[in-house]
Amino acid sequence: MLNKIGSKKKAMIGWFELCASASFTLLVRTHVKRWQKVAYAGPPPWDERNEIIAAFIPEDSLVLDIGCGAQTLRKYLRPGCKYQPCDIIKSSPDVIFCDLNSGIYPDIEGSFDYVVCSGVLNTFTSPKSFWKKFRCWAAQC
Repeated sequence: MLNKIGSKKKAMIGWFELCASASFTLLVRTHVKRWQKVAYAGPPPWDERNEIIAAFIPEDSLVLDIGCGAQTLRKYLRPGCKYQPCDIIKSSPDVIFCDLNSGIYPDIEGSFDYVVCSGVLNTFTSPKSFWKKFRCWAAQC
């Protein structure tokens, strides 16, 4: 019986944390401190997802990683791929700053073969303008 109560308590706490994070995003915009932790903490729990995504990207591709976080996608890309990270946290000199919820998009010339938005779309407060920019990154406008 105590085991069931403990598991329900964990589920409730998880739900409240999710609601708090979503509310913060709606009210304040981007939760910068949360994403700083992700960018500097090393491989995140969703690292396996980036490995799977990279398996679909062929050699010598141009790859734009929107919301790159700890940049784990880079280590899984095939040889010859050119990788451009973009994020709200400038965790390395090559990261192009962007704050998608504030309408600050990466200033990028040209287009990329692959634009990866792994784990980013669920953080948007208004995705319409992002999709317009996305088309330009993936193909010449």
